[in-house]
Amino acid sequence: MEVQRLGKYELRGLRGRGAMGTVHEGWDSVLRRRVAIKTVPLPDATDPEAQEQLARFRRGAQAAGMLNHPHVVAVHDYGETAEVAFIVMEFVDGDPLKARLDRGERIAPEAIRVLMAQLLDGLGFSHRQGVVHRDIKPGNIMLTRQGAVKITDFGIARIESSSMTQSGTLLGTPAYMSPEQFMGHASDARTDIYSAGAVFYQLLTGRRPFEGATTAIMHKVLSTPPPRPSAFSPVLAAFDPVVARAMAKDPAQRYASAAELAVAIESAFARSAAAMPDPEATLLVGGIEAAEPMNPVHAAPEDDTTLWQSAPTANTERAGFLLAGAAIAAALLGFLGWYLLWPDAAVRPGPALAPVVQAPLPQPAPRPPPDLAALRAAVAPVECTLSNPQIGRDGTIFISGLSRRGRPEAALRQAIGTLTRDSRVAWSLTGFDGPYCEALNVLRPLRARDLRESAALAVTLKGESTRLRQGDRAALRIVLPEFAAHLRVDYLSGDGSIVHLLTDDGTDLLALAKGGMMRVGASHRYNPGETIVIGEPDPAIGFDGWEIDAPFGTDMIVVIASSAPLRRTAPPSDDSAAVYFHDLRAALDAAELAGVAVSAQAVLLETVPR
Repeated sequence: MEVQRLGKYELRGLRGRGAMGTVHEGWDSVLRRRVAIKTVPLPDATDPEAQEQLARFRRGAQAAGMLNHPHVVAVHDYGETAEVAFIVMEFVDGDPLKARLDRGERIAPEAIRVLMAQLLDGLGFSHRQGVVHRDIKPGNIMLTRQGAVKITDFGIARIESSSMTQSGTLLGTPAYMSPEQFMGHASDARTDIYSAGAVFYQLLTGRRPFEGATTAIMHKVLSTPPPRPSAFSPVLAAFDPVVARAMAKDPAQRYASAAELAVAIESAFARSAAAMPDPEATLLVGGIEAAEPMNPVHAAPEDDTTLWQSAPTANTERAGFLLAGAAIAAALLGFLGWYLLWPDAAVRPGPALAPVVQAPLPQPAPRPPPDLAALRAAVAPVECTLSNPQIGRDGTIFISGLSRRGRPEAALRQAIGTLTRDSRVAWSLTGFDGPYCEALNVLRPLRARDLRESAALAVTLKGESTRLRQGDRAALRIVLPEFAAHLRVDYLSGDGSIVHLLTDDGTDLLALAKGGMMRVGASHRYNPGETIVIGEPDPAIGFDGWEIDAPFGTDMIVVIASSAPLRRTAPPSDDSAAVYFHDLRAALDAAELAGVAVSAQAVLLETVPR
């Protein structure tokens, strides 16, 4: 068997595959050591969106290559062949923190304290080198067999000397993203502080601060505080103010540095020691559905940004005096600096000149905020996108959905930008590179025709993991639209194949099983707004569930809810793309003529071998 090589590196096995590349275990034949090698295919030089991804990949190597720290995965090398670009990294013998959390493992308070200290030590070093990670989450925190933390995946990092991806681009993982990331604003070290606070919250409570689909998370991150940690267990009361400040909506209200957050966490653990008689007891507690949120208090009289805080203490009052004194001192120093640096500062000024009075330039009148119909009409023509414009109670416009990277995403942002010059807009787009433009182009007109605010179908993978391994089962959590509906579910693979997972022909409810379609029940019409889970195994009828298998890569699941079944015959277990899209267009056109209400949604997932 021929050994695969990249220069001096031998490839010894696949470790994982994701949207940002494929990771192999490798062997450095010169230095005689194990390494991890991440590869991405070299794109066509004429494809600007693919070139941007390659630039991001290089930037990740550049960012991590600047960092030599025991709690950051070291980058040893970067190279390109005729086919791929690759990063050679330190091999970490261990698992990501996410794997431990997903397994429901107990994490003792002392282990949490050490983990956060090491994470913040690594982040602090990164920030001092001018590198902001921007995607801190359990999946990017590796734990060695000895329990040491290693921060990995700087693929969307911001380097202070770089002009790329500093503002206007939404990158990150929704459950751990800061408000400024959702708003597309510039990120700095305080963005990582927020994400680290979200990770700390999950370690303390056993759950993420905000749950739900991406749109729901975005709403909460921008406007709603998470429940206090102490709402899940009274022993966590000492951590309430720490988490509140780390996850403040306004970056100016957060800890100024990773070191400052680390000191606060250490102090909180010291204060909570008396409430934790068993040092090995887990802090993970659950079972409380309705927890009291942290009390909001205005950060300043003229500022609507809120910060969660507990009752004031002598320390907080003393901190207020210190901050006020610091502000006065800064003002005096600023004045002195201005005086000393002003040209000819030592020369006594002459007589004052008469001031030049200039009439203010006329300002354009504020544009009235667009309504839902205008927003959905604006996004309807944008090819290869499926977006879901919504308007919050405070007038914030939320844009979530799917978009092919590059030109389609830029066109979508431009279409919305022409309507929202004077409005607050929050973006949450999931980018992709697979062959799914035709699917989105078929579904997109449905959103333009449906002007009800909450009529859209909501679909997430059960467990909210979008990365499944061979043998896993893909169950879906679906919130039905505001009309009674039948369901249809189709699975589109990256290789172009299409499989019907679930269909309702008006008589039978059919699902894919080994050997083809099987009847899983009578035709079913779900209630308006009902929440259901479909795709789980059902031994009573011999249904094994939807099991992940080859081919692997980026796949799409399309869910369609309609007030009447879209088809009256059982479909084949699989379809060619040409036949599938032809039949789907015809079914949707017929439904519109018949006055059938239809709502559709699509979700992306990554599938990898076991």
